[in-house]
Amino acid sequence: MDDPKRAEAALTKAGVTVHLRSVLAVLIDDKPGGLDNLMQLLYQEGININNAYGFVLESSKKAVFVVDVDQTQKTEKLLEQKGFKTLDTQALSAIEPTHNIK
Repeated sequence: MDDPKRAEAALTKAGVTVHLRSVLAVLIDDKPGGLDNLMQLLYQEGININNAYGFVLESSKKAVFVVDVDQTQKTEKLLEQKGFKTLDTQALSAIEPTHNIK
């Protein structure tokens, strides 16, 4: 299992500058418009994205978009209200992105 605090300590000890960030991993449809639905919602609510990356879980079905936003708690509540599902740290760590791609 991932251990960000332990990794942070080891990297800091090795002289590397490290900053831990809270992010949200959002399940989206892997189809045209899937990401746009999420982006439009964040835009309409004035939520800034500082960094993001994504990967496909199952081609043409589900993907995960991981976002570092400026208002994490507000965004998490908003996503829940709008029916988006987020993954917790344990669920995100357990994913093997290329395993399910056909």
